[in-house]
Amino acid sequence: MTTRGLRWIGVTVAFAVLAASGLISMYVTEAGPFGDQVEPLACQNLAESESLPAAKREILRLGCEASKAARASTPQVTSPVVPPSPKGTPAPLPPCDQWDPSTSPGGCRQYGVLESGMPPPGYERILLMTNLWAGPDVIVYAGSLFDDNTQGVLEVRQRDAVSPVHEYRTSSEEGALRIVRTEGNLLSLVTATSTEYTFDVDSMVLTPK
Repeated sequence: MTTRGLRWIGVTVAFAVLAASGLISMYVTEAGPFGDQVEPLACQNLAESESLPAAKREILRLGCEASKAARASTPQVTSPVVPPSPKGTPAPLPPCDQWDPSTSPGGCRQYGVLESGMPPPGYERILLMTNLWAGPDVIVYAGSLFDDNTQGVLEVRQRDAVSPVHEYRTSSEEGALRIVRTEGNLLSLVTATSTEYTFDVDSMVLTPK
């Protein structure tokens, strides 16, 4: 066999090896285990083959084209895009005196006058509590100053806020305020010395009677 014939056999074998390696690398190196799209390996080698003989560059060019053709004929599998589920607005918690755990397992909310000595968070050394009134939107804490129990005071805060909204003090030092009755959003209070006050939740005004 002539030298020319051996050369073409070598070219044919090399092309077959490159084509096979191009197909394999398309799945292993190019696409990767997660389907990332990169330049075919044969094309990368072709781009770096400026110093190679023309015959070898032709083999790389054919391998590059074969890799691209194989990629184009292979269906691309993509994960479906699942839109996030919209979060619904939770139903308001029922009053505790109407609460049925079987229909509202999330709990309940206290409303009205509550005999509680627990001040709002962060006011443990600012307010001495007597009781409070819990409305739909605000909570009114009644009592006196921690450092001066002769000074009556109200702390009013939004129901779900962290900081109190307003502070109201009696005009004179008559002891701690206590909420004694309510009529809608109008609270009636009395001090330790029996001075009566009203507090209008709507207008946020504390008035002596």
